[in-house]
Amino acid sequence: MFKISSAKGQLFLFLLILFVGLSDSRLAAQDIHLSHIHASPTYLNPGMNGMFNDGFLRLIANSRSQWDAVTNGYQTAMISADYKAMDNGNSVVSAGIQLYHDVAGDLDFTTQQVGLSLSVIKVLDRKQRNLVSAGFQASHVSNRVDFNKAYTFDADPLVYDYGVTNKIGYFDFSFGGTYFHKLRTYGNFHLGLSLAHINMPDVSFSSRLEDQPGTYQVDLKTLYRKFIFHGGADLRLSRYMSVLPSFIFMDQGPHQEISLGSFLKVCKDPSFKKSPYAFYIGAWFRWYAEHDIVGTDALIVSLRTDIKRTKIAFSFDLNLSTLSVASKGLGGPELSIIQVIHSDKRRFRRGKVKCPAM
Repeated sequence: MFKISSAKGQLFLFLLILFVGLSDSRLAAQDIHLSHIHASPTYLNPGMNGMFNDGFLRLIANSRSQWDAVTNGYQTAMISADYKAMDNGNSVVSAGIQLYHDVAGDLDFTTQQVGLSLSVIKVLDRKQRNLVSAGFQASHVSNRVDFNKAYTFDADPLVYDYGVTNKIGYFDFSFGGTYFHKLRTYGNFHLGLSLAHINMPDVSFSSRLEDQPGTYQVDLKTLYRKFIFHGGADLRLSRYMSVLPSFIFMDQGPHQEISLGSFLKVCKDPSFKKSPYAFYIGAWFRWYAEHDIVGTDALIVSLRTDIKRTKIAFSFDLNLSTLSVASKGLGGPELSIIQVIHSDKRRFRRGKVKCPAM
């Protein structure tokens, strides 16, 4: 087996896996939806920037397809990178960048986002068993829709006579924080809070029209703020096994969603250095709530493998809602790749702040 030890070699391996994983998918706004709680930390919470161990740079790629069995569904691709810019032994300052591309529906409703983030991780005690973090993200988002793909009996006057545009852009801001606690024995747990769309941006494709006879009155639309509460743990069962339970609760306007489940991890030894390979199998249930409607949305089954500093996860959503009649129970597949870059240079060899393994 070949060995890749340099930072450039690790980066090449990540890009190679990313190309293979995404080359056959249609790069796919609405808020994008990812099932991998464990593989989209910086999208979940800006406070998770820099929260990784044994390296100075983390690269993440996610690709997801959903509802293709029902209609022209969602095609989503996201990549992100977060970098530990400064570590003084008591705190870590990290910077990150995040990009995603999402396409949905017959009119190719497209969302593209570029986000920049900054976070601080602070150690609360000498043994570094308690850490807190806070992060902020500023993004620019663009939406567009292809009206030429709409088939109607007559031209819609709202679109053709009253200046409805097919493309908009806006700025979006998010904030979040986390708390991590390392157990006296092997393992840790964490809790996080984040708030997305703090500025409630206008996402309407039309401007407010004058109230005149024979015209339409279109109100500006704002994006609801999204509150996210999440958490997880890494708990040792034996020398070879551990469980990684996790949950996420989201509240946005009239909509609520909760996911709850766990990975079972099997490896030779919990120590990363002694066990460069690990295998995971897991499942999560996802529920939804809106006004007086509550139901089970999906069962998410997932497999993951760690190969040294490369983590590859694949999952599939099994639809359990009333839509399962049309979808035949097929929600969609999701692929995630995480690569942590390590350097032999003294500056990056070992961080002073011991972040937990994710």
